Amino acid sequence: MADPVITTSFRADTDNLYDWATVLITKSNGVEVERVTTYDAGSKATSGLVITQTTTDGFVSKIVSADAGNNNTWSTIESNFVPGSKSLASKVTTYDNGTTNTETYIGGALSQTVRTGSSGQPFTSITTTYDLVNGGHTVATAQANGQTTTDVFNEAGKLVSRTQTDGASDSADWSSVETTYTTTEGVATVERTYTYDNGVTRAETLVGGKLTTVVQTDSETASWSTITEAFGADGKLTSRAKVEDDNDTIVETYAAGVLTEVTRNDVSGATA
Repeated sequence: MADPVITTSFRADTDNLYDWATVLITKSNGVEVERVTTYDAGSKATSGLVITQTTTDGFVSKIVSADAGNNNTWSTIESNFVPGSKSLASKVTTYDNGTTNTETYIGGALSQTVRTGSSGQPFTSITTTYDLVNGGHTVATAQANGQTTTDVFNEAGKLVSRTQTDGASDSADWSSVETTYTTTEGVATVERTYTYDNGVTRAETLVGGKLTTVVQTDSETASWSTITEAFGADGKLTSRAKVEDDNDTIVETYAAGVLTEVTRNDVSGATA
């Protein structure tokens, strides 16, 4: 008579000698394929957890931790490993408030995180993607009102650009805002361009935190095509140049923010 094949093994810590209460091991052809450990309630990091470990071809392929004792802010953590190795491939954390956080790894390095929001939160998803070759990372946020924000950071962790788009709910009077950040010899420059719903664009340049120029461009919704404004170190307007749809120009000069001169160029031949 052949020996019986053991497919499951159960251990219970009835004498409370360990930090676990029970261990259930499942085998296939004599090889362990799953281990479920239920831990004691207490003050340790594993307190109240139920951890299920799956083994494939001799390697741990998946670990699922369930917070059965409700001692943490999360309910489950699922870690998946690259087949035939000890390298982590992904980790999914489900929190008590309904949000999830999914981490993806390449060669053991974190390459992306995706956080999804639950009902009532201001965002639906936040995706962070890491450049494993050149450094830096990108954070893309989808807000509950439909707007999106994409931030790009360099390898030093400094913000270099931001792109915002308005959603289908049309909660803003603009369709997009694009901003770039640069620093030259210690002086920060910010260039920001608004594209409005009416087709007008507004490009602002700030140097050292002060507005230096504003250029507005119209797409046939107003009587002018461009308006260019310049500002002094004191932040006051120094000039404004308007180009009308008929190519006539009006240039205004300011001193200390006060209009001092107006120059008109009647290109079209119409009366100014």
